[in-house]
Amino acid sequence: LRTRANGIPYVRALFMIDARGELVQDSDPHASVPVDLSDRSYFRAFLDDPDLTFLIGEPIVSRTQKVRSIPVLRKLTAADGAFAGLIGASVEPRYLNAFYNELELDDAAAVALFSTDGMVLASRAPGDDRIVYSPRRFSIPEHLPEAGMVHSDALDGRDRIISYHLLPELGLGVAVGDGMDSVRRQWWQATWPMLLAVGALVILIAWLTYVLDRRQKERVQQVQRAITTQKLEALGQMTGGIAHDFNNVLAAAAASLRLIQSRGPTPEIMTATEQALARGENLVRQLMSFARRRDLAVARHDANALIANLDQVLKHAAGPDVRLKIELAERLPLCWTDQTQFDAALVNLVVNARHAMPDGGTIRITTALAQRTTDAGELPPGAYVAVIVTDTGVGMTPATLEKIFEPFFTTKGETGTGLGLAQIYGFMRQVGGAVLVESAPGQGSTFRLLFRSDA
Repeated sequence: LRTRANGIPYVRALFMIDARGELVQDSDPHASVPVDLSDRSYFRAFLDDPDLTFLIGEPIVSRTQKVRSIPVLRKLTAADGAFAGLIGASVEPRYLNAFYNELELDDAAAVALFSTDGMVLASRAPGDDRIVYSPRRFSIPEHLPEAGMVHSDALDGRDRIISYHLLPELGLGVAVGDGMDSVRRQWWQATWPMLLAVGALVILIAWLTYVLDRRQKERVQQVQRAITTQKLEALGQMTGGIAHDFNNVLAAAAASLRLIQSRGPTPEIMTATEQALARGENLVRQLMSFARRRDLAVARHDANALIANLDQVLKHAAGPDVRLKIELAERLPLCWTDQTQFDAALVNLVVNARHAMPDGGTIRITTALAQRTTDAGELPPGAYVAVIVTDTGVGMTPATLEKIFEPFFTTKGETGTGLGLAQIYGFMRQVGGAVLVESAPGQGSTFRLLFRSDA
């Protein structure tokens, strides 16, 4: 036993105990045998539990040299299976001390070796380089895994985050605890660069949000300016015709005044005068309706009535070299639209058709009730009022058709904004409808505005 013990540096002594609890063999040269050890807690543990075969006991003080060691014992059985005693080793704490020094723990950390029943076998306090015996108990609840972390003061009475690892086959566990101040300091050292990066990211996101919001507002303003420009362009193109109509109204009114002066206010003259003034009033009303700006107000409208109220404006938008034909379906149901945007979209389509017919031609505006029984693009099944604008112009290629609703795409060169059809597309989506286009080079173009109807 002495030769074997000399080859194991962390074992102070090897010993044997018989079935009566007497020390009968010991590698410690200072020991005298036999010695009665039947009162030792580890010996009683084997007597109380016949199934116990291995035990790491509570640190004890040697009765020969008065030094503390940890007993590690295995049961001996006779040939008939009866309890024959124990063979054991006394492990010195200095072995654990050397091992713990290699861990290079923080000065505030505490480390302990404990049994799975909660008994602390050896521990080292913060700032100390000695392994000491601790009477404290540190146990891991059964529901926790074999390795993990707990927040507890059971290790040495100080509030700690404790990392542990159990070895159930040996009945042991090791625990390393760090103080909360140290944990917070280490967390801050590891986290502040991340927090700095997150702060920078938040500032960047806020700046990008501001820039995007500003650009969005600029786009809205640009679209509004483009709509106003298009309306002014249409009004400018219609100026000659409007002036001619007003001259006719004024000429009729002047002739009526001369007749009144010469003949007196006869019923016929007054009727003619009222009709001339009504034509002027109607023309002004249509121009004001087309030119005014307001927020989108979707309501149920009669498409035929909207077109009829706009006929003079549409004729002037078409120009003197283009024939405008309006054919309105009878008993057309009401549809969901916004009057101002409806007027702007229709005038825009007529102006575009006029540009597509530089040598003159025909623009036909018709209305009809369209029933869709299956999904068609963005349109669900249902009833729709169709406003159809057809021209006999130059038509469009497939490549142009794919882009006509893209903002700022135009075939008019520097004279076009590229926002007219994009505005119509957005307007039709806002009112729950759609705009469909058919065109081919040399065969003109057909635009169908489909408005939701309750029919």
